[in-house]
Amino acid sequence: MITDSFTIESGILIVALSGRITINDILEWSYTLIPTRLPVKDLKILLNASTAEYDFFIDEFQKMDKGVNDLCNRFKTVKLARLHSKTNEISLSVIAHDRKLPTNYSTRIFMNHNNALEWLMEH
Repeated sequence: MITDSFTIESGILIVALSGRITINDILEWSYTLIPTRLPVKDLKILLNASTAEYDFFIDEFQKMDKGVNDLCNRFKTVKLARLHSKTNEISLSVIAHDRKLPTNYSTRIFMNHNNALEWLMEH
């Protein structure tokens, strides 16, 4: 399951992933990230996947790349902090992180919530 909440004061979209998560789950959720719902030019996302279990493989990453490109076309910049605690999910995120991505997209992997927030708040 994917849930999220956004507050204009912080400008950060807080996302929680839990249970079994597929590429299609992530893509369907990403299509809800539109400027009318999130009234910012620079989108900052804190994605907590510490209780998620990714159910996808490396050969599905092309779908993810298209979703990232689509998202980056909707905002001036996209900054994604990923929180992980499980080895498999960290490994898949590292592989995703090392792919060629749009120039207005930045992402980092964290195991500590405060470090992720600190990075998101940097200009």
